[in-house]
Amino acid sequence: MKVMPFMSFFTLLTVAFVPLAAALYVVTSTTWSAVERAVLYRDMPGAVPAGAAALG
Repeated sequence: MKVMPFMSFFTLLTVAFVPLAAALYVVTSTTWSAVERAVLYRDMPGAVPAGAAALG
């Protein structure tokens, strides 16, 4: 019962850290994918870089 008054603060901590974790996941995942793509396609003749395909 001693913890009950502090439960609302746990919600605040969760609300503060979950978006931070989600943003970190998105940045890490995107960076990993870009590096992986660059490494895998570096020796392929005629391969179009991902950014150049969109420019057209």
